[in-house]
Amino acid sequence: MHKKMIVSIMTILQISLVAYVVSNLLGYQFYSNLFAPVATLSTCIIIIISLKPHNFFNVSWILLALMAFLWSIADTIWMIIYNFLGSDPQESVFLLYFYMLPSFLILVSCFVYFRRNLRKWHDFQLTVDSVITFIIIFVTLWFSLSEHYLWESFSIHENISILGSLVINGFSLLLLVVMIVSARVNKLSKTMLWIIAGLSTYIFTDIFYGFSIILDFFQPNSLIDTLYILSITFFGTSAYKEWKKPSLVQNPDLKVSPQNFGGNKRLLYFTSIPIILTLIGILNVKALIIIGFFITFYFVISGKIQTAIQTEALLTTERVINERLEDLVSKRTIDLKASKEEFEQLAIRDTLSSLYNRRYFLDKLEALIQTENMHFSLYYLDLDHFKIINDIHGHEMGDEVLRLIAKRFIDWQCDQKIVARVGDDEFAVIHIHDALEDKQINHEVCAQILDLFNNDITVGDYVFNVSASIGISRYPYDATDKYTLVKHADLAMYQAKKSGDQTKYIFYSREHSQLVKRKNKIELLLKTIDYNKEFSLHYQPQFSIDGKQLLAVEALLRWQNPVLGNVTPTEFIQIAEETGSIIKIGKWVIDTAFKQIKQWHIMGYNTLQIGINLSPLQFDSVDFFPYIIEKINTYQIDPSWIDFEITESNAMNSGTISEEIFSALANLGVQISIDDFGTGYSSLSYLKRFDIDRLKIAKELIDHIVDDHEERLIIKAIILMAKGLGLETIAEGVETLEQLNILQQLECNAIQGYYFSKPLTKEVFEATYSVD
Repeated sequence: MHKKMIVSIMTILQISLVAYVVSNLLGYQFYSNLFAPVATLSTCIIIIISLKPHNFFNVSWILLALMAFLWSIADTIWMIIYNFLGSDPQESVFLLYFYMLPSFLILVSCFVYFRRNLRKWHDFQLTVDSVITFIIIFVTLWFSLSEHYLWESFSIHENISILGSLVINGFSLLLLVVMIVSARVNKLSKTMLWIIAGLSTYIFTDIFYGFSIILDFFQPNSLIDTLYILSITFFGTSAYKEWKKPSLVQNPDLKVSPQNFGGNKRLLYFTSIPIILTLIGILNVKALIIIGFFITFYFVISGKIQTAIQTEALLTTERVINERLEDLVSKRTIDLKASKEEFEQLAIRDTLSSLYNRRYFLDKLEALIQTENMHFSLYYLDLDHFKIINDIHGHEMGDEVLRLIAKRFIDWQCDQKIVARVGDDEFAVIHIHDALEDKQINHEVCAQILDLFNNDITVGDYVFNVSASIGISRYPYDATDKYTLVKHADLAMYQAKKSGDQTKYIFYSREHSQLVKRKNKIELLLKTIDYNKEFSLHYQPQFSIDGKQLLAVEALLRWQNPVLGNVTPTEFIQIAEETGSIIKIGKWVIDTAFKQIKQWHIMGYNTLQIGINLSPLQFDSVDFFPYIIEKINTYQIDPSWIDFEITESNAMNSGTISEEIFSALANLGVQISIDDFGTGYSSLSYLKRFDIDRLKIAKELIDHIVDDHEERLIIKAIILMAKGLGLETIAEGVETLEQLNILQQLECNAIQGYYFSKPLTKEVFEATYSVD
């Protein structure tokens, strides 16, 4: 059905075109005006219904279809005015401008196609080709116009129409010629030849029409109008040819040369146009000499460029061949690995650690559960901070550490102890024992497991101190199926990991399930609460080291929920980050803090800054930076009033925090501080890469500054390093006079902590620190 429709419309197009040409030849103006819009409208329809998904210039096709449609509308209006109203359409100002729209769409279509193919061309050669083409077109049009064009001879609308059309068609011609002469391909497709024929015919006809108006010899439905209609139908024919062409799958080849590599004979053909115009008297000899000079200069420059392109192409070809060979070897290697992995899936061993794998582990649990009078305990282990080893030293180093840990487990396990690697850095131990309800045997096994981690792990020149957190569930006391048993052990392990170094192993209890329920409740509330009713910001002042000058406040989020009561940030912030709610919460904090700092500056706190803590997920949000710009403009904020704080561990994670974000904020004038500095495990190289203004020394270091000489030396080193890098320092968590005195001796710049003030509501802050 679709095929018949296309063929039928193509037939209408051909018949209407022939009828139009015959009517013109016989001088039947009425029928010429009637068949012209039919031909152009048929062209529009044939283009639209002939489009294929594989056409790489669909946008250009659509623009050409729209151009044909607008032309058919213009011709229809012309027909109505001439055939039925008996007026002269040439006197219509509306049509004068309306006929410019198809020319503009031709220009846009050429530009879209040109832009899509830029990547296929050598940039410098394309620039030189474009310049010489522009010079030829400009000189030709300029000298042609200057000889014959009299501005005062036409109305303002005619002048706009003539000059506008010439400018539009000049640029269209520029793009068309550059596409033809700069793309040095040996053979163009039939579709492209029809398009080029249509574009060139239309552009030259439109330019010739402008000259016919200037020289006052234009006649409606003459050769010019015939060429207009013919050029538009060429587009319909090209679309029809494209529709008939089968969709081809492009096979990759080794062609690496740009499309504009090679000789440029087509440019010489193009230069014949100025010669012809000179011979018929439209262009003078002076213009032809200028064009000849620039063409000569062009071929000298182009020859050198082509030599450079050829050299580059040879080198690129060699590189592509090497890459193809490497890809081939890589694919063969992957195939071999895939075959090996498929075989190993049938085995019971983990390929990295040689321990039992997860599949065997779960099957063993099921078998033990099916055995009568069976009692055993499940120990679920996760290595602490193991991700840092992978991030800093690479996964190969991490894998080697896992292998050495697995070797210790292999040496330790026995018939009653089955060890499996069940995740990246997760292990599980099944210990079969007698029906003892007391947990003494579990304590002994945990002590044995933790003892495996007492000795450092050495890999080459690197020494790692690895620890583990353990969760314990017991069968049949804590669960009677394998999945629940694993889940309970995992919950207990999670609580052990949250406790840090205080408790290395925890037994499952119902409280852990309650904690999960509370977490789920918080997660649900974060999605539904009214932030303005339950959230608030408290502000902790920051002072100069002598305590005399109030420098800034840190905005701290508080949550008072009607159901849960006061929910601490340490509890709900992590959940918000896990669920993605932190993005919306972060926007509320930024909006509220911006509004507050603006109000305080209006009140007279002229030097006050406000510190705002940021989650790494906010940086990953695509609208983070635009949101900051929006709020700065909304509240008329001076960016220097704002100090964004991000923790050291997140700043070191280059996968989350990009240098571009830091640079963009710094260029905006916003201050950036690294929070909890001194607690990280990574290199300090990010201090040089990122635009940072201040280091906030972690409270964990300040807590021991009085009685721990090593901690004091670390803080001193941080302050000296910051000074060397031109950064300010502020100590967090200062609570005693002794801490303050030491920080003054170490020449820290500023302090924050309970010694001066706890976090305050805005009302208490304003009452306590009034404007001078």
